[in-house]
Amino acid sequence: MVTVVVAGQIKWLRKIAASAPAFVGWLMLSPASLNADLIITFANGDSLDGHVAGSMANFVIDGQDAILTTRGVFPDGGINTTNGALGINAVAGSDTASAFDDGESWVFDWSIDTLFRGIDFQLFSTPTEQFRLQNSDWIGLSFTPQDSNITFDGLLGEFTFASNDSTDNFDLTDLSNGTPLPVSAGSDLTLTFLTSAADNASLQSLTFASSTSVPEPGTLALASLAGLAYLGYAGFQKHRQNRAESIDSGAFT
Repeated sequence: MVTVVVAGQIKWLRKIAASAPAFVGWLMLSPASLNADLIITFANGDSLDGHVAGSMANFVIDGQDAILTTRGVFPDGGINTTNGALGINAVAGSDTASAFDDGESWVFDWSIDTLFRGIDFQLFSTPTEQFRLQNSDWIGLSFTPQDSNITFDGLLGEFTFASNDSTDNFDLTDLSNGTPLPVSAGSDLTLTFLTSAADNASLQSLTFASSTSVPEPGTLALASLAGLAYLGYAGFQKHRQNRAESIDSGAFT
């Protein structure tokens, strides 16, 4: 008779062991482990100030080390962040050192796969101004930006931002109505400013997220504890049920 009880215990242990990975996997997908955005703001004299082609800056995106590399500053010069925003300090000709002037571009890439999630400009309010942002990973994508000041060309993989007095801050909903915008490691992002007048504007922030979610240590610890609690509770309940069934069937008489 005792053999019947032992066999039942082995059976419920196998069931619980089989269900535990799915339960813990669900915990891994909880909000605490979802992608955490990196918002790069350009404070005075930050790590990007003075960057030229080949310069690198270290960041952490959702727990992963990420290197931003400047691949080019056009037509020449370097990055300037001394005015609390990012501009281009050109070497030749007339130039606004702390802003983008007509035709100036910044080209950069990431060392890891990322997701582009937002952009914010500064002093971007004159109707003659445009910013364009291009990445080859966006070629072939199809969506309709939700902000009327944004257009997207899927043949070029390029956003065009028109200046507007009301807003110059655009999130993922504005950009693509929530469609993910992947940026693979090593693929260039090119930001260009265009204007038909003697205007200039600057870049206030960029937002990126990791393309893969890495749970934080605290999340892993909580998941482990919750998993153990689940196993203990389920095991206790099953043991009580088997014991009751065994008693009813005369296993302990």
